[in-house]
Amino acid sequence: MLFLLSCLSLPAAPEVRLRAASSGRIPAPAALAARVETQGRTSRLVELEIVALGPRVPRTFSRHLIGNTEGFDWYVSRHFALKTDLPEARVRETLSLLELGLPQLEAIFGDTAAALADRRLAFVFASSRPALRRAMAGDDLHVLNLGGITQEGYWGAYQYAGSSYQNRYIILHEFAHLFQYALAGGTRHCYGFFIEGIADFFSSHVYDPERQQLTVNVLDRAPMHNHLAAGLAEWERRQRPPLSALYAEGATTRGLDVLMTAFLQSTPERELKWRLYCHEALRHGRFDQDPRRLSDELMAALYGDWPALDRGFSAWMERLPTFVQLDHGFDQCGEALVSQDPLPGRTARLGLNPPPLTRTPADAFTRDYPRSPPRRRAWAASKTFSLAFALDATARLPAAGRLDLQLGGDTPVLRLSISNGQQIALATLSSNWTCVLPPAP
Repeated sequence: MLFLLSCLSLPAAPEVRLRAASSGRIPAPAALAARVETQGRTSRLVELEIVALGPRVPRTFSRHLIGNTEGFDWYVSRHFALKTDLPEARVRETLSLLELGLPQLEAIFGDTAAALADRRLAFVFASSRPALRRAMAGDDLHVLNLGGITQEGYWGAYQYAGSSYQNRYIILHEFAHLFQYALAGGTRHCYGFFIEGIADFFSSHVYDPERQQLTVNVLDRAPMHNHLAAGLAEWERRQRPPLSALYAEGATTRGLDVLMTAFLQSTPERELKWRLYCHEALRHGRFDQDPRRLSDELMAALYGDWPALDRGFSAWMERLPTFVQLDHGFDQCGEALVSQDPLPGRTARLGLNPPPLTRTPADAFTRDYPRSPPRRRAWAASKTFSLAFALDATARLPAAGRLDLQLGGDTPVLRLSISNGQQIALATLSSNWTCVLPPAP
């Protein structure tokens, strides 16, 4: 069999520098580099400077309310302050992710240059739940038992570490809340679906760690928190209510909140209207007024009559999610699907839509994230095979074991057996084709 190879160049690797503070001084925000390139909903890191402060507490929107915790250190980038007991590699990833997300929130709500000129947004990121409990108790806060929280009044976000994907999802979700807390004092002046809908949609992301590239507001993607699949299922269960009825309820379910938020920015014209809605809600919302009153005024002024919106929403909801988690699950790393660690008696299973050979109309929301340029691509000259894929091991392979790749039906079409340091791929097709692959150098 003949394989043809092609090579494509990747952008230059971002420069992330971490150093100790000089002369015991906390650098001003403007003294640190944070360069991010943006194209639409995608941000790519170019340069980032991080300074380790040790126990010195930087100035943040949280005032004096977030202090030191034994075993934790402070780190600052240009716009963020991080208190953590995690290793430096996680510090780099966390502050990089936050700096990547900032211009995306500014595109929605407006510029923050004046607000962030002399202070930073504070995050507390603990290595474990017990460590987070110590940090929160030290700040005279209630104890968080699950996930993350942005604490009202403290204007700071707290979370503890989990899987890489879960970490990123929570960081981005709480960042969307913290951004509004810091700039407007809270979110209670915002109406219903807006509060969690905008945070869950923003944290629905695809991240490419190799290129330090983040895409936010991704509707059709593989990992857990698949709000597209959940929202469509809930909409069907409730017998397809119109948008006006969902809006009147205020907050619905998180999947439907995300789909309402996504629909209201689903075309270039709607996206401009959505940004105006967010700008005005942030600037003119008042805590002593019913948030629906302002929202109703903005919806009428920007989007027009409800019957037209209801028709548009109903048509827009006629879609299928590409990825449906059937059992356990997959994370996503750029374009790659990453199987989660196996659970006893379970396997990672993912359903894919549409079925093979099905023709579907063009849809900008199908896999709405950038395609990664591969460094090497192979094409088979033979017509024997119609499907190609790559399996990359992100950790050391076991000495022995088996991985079955199941594509449709109940019978695996490929079996990868690992034994004696070699990977043996056996295709269970009528061709009975077998290939022995040597271990990677």
